[in-house]
Amino acid sequence: MSDPYTPPPQGRPGAGPEGPAVVRQPFPWLHLLYAIFFAIVGWVTFWFIVVLALLQFIIIAITGRTNDELKQSSLRAIRYLAELLEFVTVTRHETPFPLGPFPKD
Repeated sequence: MSDPYTPPPQGRPGAGPEGPAVVRQPFPWLHLLYAIFFAIVGWVTFWFIVVLALLQFIIIAITGRTNDELKQSSLRAIRYLAELLEFVTVTRHETPFPLGPFPKD
């Protein structure tokens, strides 16, 4: 898949006496707005993961072992945070959840 934000090649052969014609892609305003939204969602998700970690430590202190369901929930939240960060840093172009699918296991 090609990257829609990579600048096109500089000029084309035989562009004219002024030099090669440069075609610029429009600025991705919509991606920027989504990135701001998903950065806020990522911040909330990060703190949710911290709370899950604290709960896991409390469960370990009480029972002496980890809770597998909490561990799976934490892993899914971590994958989701990774997708959010990939979108915000423009290394991923598919929109994350809730505008796209939630990450699979």
